[in-house]
Parts: sequence; structure tokens; C-alpha cells
Amino acid sequence: MDAQTNVEDLPPCDLILRGGITSGVVYPGTVAGLAAKYRFVCIGGASAGAIAAGVTAAAEYGRQVGGRPDAFEKVAGLAHEIGGGTTNLRKLFRATPKLRILDWLLWRGLSAGPLATLGAVASPSIAIGLGAWLGGAGIAWGLALTFGGLIATVGALVWQVVRGLPAAGYGLCPGIHPGIEQTEDALRHRGALMDWMHATMQRLAGRTVGQVPEGKDAPLALGDSPLTMGDLWGSPDTLAERRLDLVLTTTNLSQQVAHRFPFLEPSGTNLFFQPDELARVLPRDVVRWMVRAAQGEVVADGVRLLRLPAPGDLPVLFGVRLSLSFPGLISAVPLHARDASIPRTSDTTAATRASRRPARFRRAWFSDGGITSNFPVDAFDSVLPRRPTFCINLRELPTDDEEAGPRTEADMVWMPRDNRDALRPPFLASRRRGGGGEWHDDPTLAGFVGAIVNTARNAQENALQLTPGQRDRIVTVLTRDNEGGLNLNMPAETIALLSKRGADAAGRLVDRFHPDGAEAREGALMGWRNHRWIRLRATLSGVERLLAEISAAWRHPDAQAGSYADARAAWSPTHPANATSVPKGKRVTPGYRWASDSAARAAGDGVDEIIRLADTLGARASAKATQTGEPHASLFDSGPSAASASKTAGASSGAAPRPKLGWRLRAVGGDPRANLTYR
Repeated sequence: MDAQTNVEDLPPCDLILRGGITSGVVYPGTVAGLAAKYRFVCIGGASAGAIAAGVTAAAEYGRQVGGRPDAFEKVAGLAHEIGGGTTNLRKLFRATPKLRILDWLLWRGLSAGPLATLGAVASPSIAIGLGAWLGGAGIAWGLALTFGGLIATVGALVWQVVRGLPAAGYGLCPGIHPGIEQTEDALRHRGALMDWMHATMQRLAGRTVGQVPEGKDAPLALGDSPLTMGDLWGSPDTLAERRLDLVLTTTNLSQQVAHRFPFLEPSGTNLFFQPDELARVLPRDVVRWMVRAAQGEVVADGVRLLRLPAPGDLPVLFGVRLSLSFPGLISAVPLHARDASIPRTSDTTAATRASRRPARFRRAWFSDGGITSNFPVDAFDSVLPRRPTFCINLRELPTDDEEAGPRTEADMVWMPRDNRDALRPPFLASRRRGGGGEWHDDPTLAGFVGAIVNTARNAQENALQLTPGQRDRIVTVLTRDNEGGLNLNMPAETIALLSKRGADAAGRLVDRFHPDGAEAREGALMGWRNHRWIRLRATLSGVERLLAEISAAWRHPDAQAGSYADARAAWSPTHPANATSVPKGKRVTPGYRWASDSAARAAGDGVDEIIRLADTLGARASAKATQTGEPHASLFDSGPSAASASKTAGASSGAAPRPKLGWRLRAVGGDPRANLTYR
């Protein structure tokens, strides 16, 4: 961005980043490239994407509020920093000391391969047995010592996996370096992943590290506190217009639900933390801040638990840590929640209430957001978008033979060429059999099991990426077998190459969507105008079908309850049909009746308007079909037939974009702004 450009003058955009462990080194180049032309408003991600999302949010806050106009220049340099400039990607993944054997095996396996790793594990036992035999102990003793050593080694490894890994939170790396000096230089250059993240984000936001005092009442300057969600929003009020928003996914394994940080849903108020537990996975400043901002405390089984701070007071780094807890590599985060698994008794008498047991709390393990949502492309969707949402996808090329994939760097970044492109899902986890012939699915058992896990995680989002109004705004960055993924020991040259690939992805988006972009200047088909048009056509077609379904169901007779139209008279709360007799001592949940007769009449008038609109659209669609000879009646989905329209994806037939979009009710999430019906 030009030094003279006012940030507020930049067009706004949203950004969603896919998870990918170390593939996230793609993102500094992408974020810096987009920041030169756009102002970020909403940012989302999961896993490694959450790291980049947190950095992006801190940098945007820094250049808008924190006095850091150079924040995104610093972001652009992060790839060099973790590639060996001032730190090292390997050092960021610092294992718990008790798990050093497993840590050594992981790094050995990544660098030398599984066979060499097995040889390294077995070689000490073989050397001892061979030495005993050559020393005159005999071949029997030599074999006994060899096999005994192997059994002891395997037993030690199994013990570490079965007992050591769970004790460490199911991950080799806690994310911090315990006892490290809490200064920016120490955290950035010698700290583990979360230490480095904390120092980096605070620096980008124009804040300090290591300055949060212990104790809730000790004075604390704003510039010394960890960056919080309220800082990004511009107000702790979650209903206020937000300057900058951040949404990260995380997975609650203990209750088997997905959460979206910062826990705006009601269940988020039921989460507690134990400070000593969080101190094992988060930097000291962040934990001390959370203790200061806690919303209360309880004592359960002799353990003091603090209620999580209000959403606006939650540190951004806390959300990043929750989302990136990659199972086995980075330990899960322990929180606590009230146990609601035992149903309450229906007896509500005073004696029963007095004899109830106190609330029971259980530990809830929070792990990688990518387990449930690795690429939340619809996180910021509205029916008709008012600004572009750019989605950065990461995908590995098939292994074993690069001839199956792109040959040049220019081909490693890809976007749909037109509205008919990217209609079919790509094949994944494929490899060439025997070094030649055609490509097939991975024939190994590990490949099959991996495909099951990845399909369960990603199937819905993979399908969503193929829909109109989604696929045209997604840029895919391809990685080779030795890039990204679990390649924690990538050399600096590879990291720099991936970051450049990310910058190329930003360039593709700017060229296509920005008013100053090359494609936009040339009047190309694809771009922001096309995206808005595609979303409008798809939305109108979906609304038409939704209204038709409502109209048909409204008048449909039901043997037990009659039609919805017949039941309208009973909407009034004073209608005789709503009179209920509640037994003494019992509580009855309200049946969602309107609060007054006037409210019921207003709601009924609104429904009448909806039915009249549905009937009007249906009549006009039928008349249009009669005039044009079309086989189906629709105002917003023209064309000779659905089959022929699908061949061109609606591009030239007059049909709405394919595949068609339907409307189904689902929870709108925890954001209280979703309750504001008219905005």
C-alpha cells in the first residue's frame, strides 16, 4: 500500500484461510499482497489457517489503530523469519521433555524416511548383541541381548504413546517454552510456537509483551495487554458495528461439538478454565490477562475454576491456540464445562430440589478446528454479498511423479477460468502404480483409512466449494510432496518459494476482483460484477422455490391438525385452544406463542403477504411457461430443460447457475447480531 493511502479509502474484503499445518507458510505473501489493495473486515480460518488469520487481524488492527502503518510489511517478512532469518520452523515445534524419544522419531521419520528410522531404533540393540557375540559370550547371548534390547526399546516407545502422550495433552508440543524470559526478543527467537506467535502479534498490533502483572487489581496499560476480540471490534459490545472481526473454528472432543471462537453462542458461557492448566499451553501474559478478565469462579471437587472472560475480553491468541491443536503434534487445550449428560428429574418439588447434587464439572479437551471445519468458506456469507470474500485453498499434488501435475510455478496457483469451470471435485490421494501407467487411488490400507477420515472431515465443505457463488472466489495454491503438510523441516528456500506462491495467489485475486486489477480493466467476464450477478441469480432461484414450498404446505390438509391456514385463528394467545392446565408443582415450557393478540395479528398479516407473493410469482411463472413452451414454470430459472442447462452450467441457456441452491433452516450461530432481523 502506498504510504499516502488512507486505510479507510481501501475497498473492504473478507478473508478465509484453509488449514494445512506447515502449508500455512503460504499465507504471509497472500495476506501482504491483498493488504496493499484491500482493507480486511472479517477474517476466518482453522488450524494453520487460524495462525495466519490471527496474524492478519493483529496487523490490520496495528495499521488502523496501533500506530503500525508498516504492519503488513512485517507480515511479508515472516516467511524469511521462520525460514532461518531470526528463528527456525523446527524450533517452533518444541516437544515436552518427557516425550523427546517420540519427538526424535518424528523428525527422523520426516527427514530420513520410515525404514531409516527403524534401522536407527534397532541399531543400538544389534550393536550390543553383536559386540557380546564377538567378545566371546556366544551367539545365544548375542541374540538374547539383541532381542532383549529391541523389546525394551519397543516397550519404552509404547509406554510413551499410551501413557506419556495423553499426560501431555495428546500432543508432542505444548506450544510454549516453559520458563523462557518474557521479552519480545526471547519469545521470537528462542520460544516455541505460541511464544513466537504472541510476540509477533503484539508487535504487529503495536503492543508490548511481558507486562501483564499478576493479580486482578494491579494497574495495566492498554498497550501492555494482549490483543483481544473487543480491541478488534472497536467495542466490547457484541451488537455494535465491528471495525474488524475474527472467527476461528475449534473442536470440543469431549462433548463432540464444533465451536466458533469467540464463543458467542450461549454454551460458551458454560466454559471454565483452570489457570495452571492453561499456563502449560499459553504464554504467561495471556493466562494472567484471562485471570484478570474472568467472569467469576466456582470450586468443583476442591479445584478452583474460572469462567471464561466475556467474548470481547478473550485474547485473540487464545482462539488461535484452540484452533491449531493438531492431534499428536500440538497438545489439546483443557477447558471445563458443567456436565449435562445426566438428565434432570421431572420431579420439581421443593424437597427434590433441595436434595439435588451440586453441579458436576468435567474437563473438555479442545483440539484442531480442522477436525470439524478445515475450510469454512461460508463463514461470512450473506444472501447478497456487499463485499468480496476471498478464500485461499491449499491442495497437495499427487505423489510419486510430478508429470501428473503442473510443470511450472505459474501453474501451482489456480482459479476457475470461467463460470463453467471447477464443477467437479478433484481426485485426491492418488499415486502412480509401479512408477508408470495410469493414476489410481492409493491402494494401501493407510491410504484407505486416511481417505475415510478426510472425507468425514471435509465432504460438506468440498461440496460447498463447487457451488455457484463460491467456486469463483476461491484461489487454490498447490503444494508438492516435500512442501507443506507435515514437512516441519522444510529448508528456507522451500519456505520462500511457498510464500511467493501465496503472493501469486493474492495477485490473481487482485487482478480479477479489484477495480484496478488487470482483468477488471480489460472487462473480463470473471470478477466482482460477475460474482454479484451469480449470487443474485442463484439466490432468486432458491427464494422462488422456497416460497413455492411454503405456499404448497400452507394449504395442505392434515388429518390430525388441519392445514396451517386453518390453524391461523389459534395463533392468538387468548384463543381457547391455547388454554392449558398446569398441575401444581410442575413447570411447562412456553409454546412459543406470541406475547399478545396484536402481535399475533401482525404476524398473521405478514404471513398473508408471504403467501400472496408466493401465489403471484407462481401465477406469473405458469403464464411465462405457457407463452414460451418451457417444460417447467419459473421466473428466475429459464431454459429448455434442467438437463440441457446443466451442460452449460446456465452460462448461455438463461438458466440459473448450477448446481441449484436450496434453502434449508439451520442454526445461524452464536453471534447475537444474528438476532437483528433487519439491518
